[in-house]
Amino acid sequence: MSLLVEVFVREPDGDMRILDVPDGVYQSGGFESWRTTVWGSEFVRSLGARFLPVPAGQDLRVEPGDVPGFQREVAVLRSRLGDVARGERPQGDRGRTAPPPPVRAVAGPGAADGYEERAAGT
Repeated sequence: MSLLVEVFVREPDGDMRILDVPDGVYQSGGFESWRTTVWGSEFVRSLGARFLPVPAGQDLRVEPGDVPGFQREVAVLRSRLGDVARGERPQGDRGRTAPPPPVRAVAGPGAADGYEERAAGT
């Protein structure tokens, strides 16, 4: 089983409508075990992550107002991918993180409202 990342919009009645994924877009969030071994790991939490550790215990939904913070968190983790893959800080690192690279925000008419990460088949 694997984790899927879906993009959704909120309907006026509050229901969530998952959008179709464009051809060539990779929507995997990793293996199911990554909920705890990667995204829920102590190392990822030590980098200040608050969204991506959520799938360790439940499905993650990032609502529209939280998307900018989610994008910043992803940028920080992307800047430390080698360390995340090893699951530990490099020698001499005292928990400092590099500033996040710029992240393009999705905004404007027709933009997606949020993200959802869930186990495939749920």
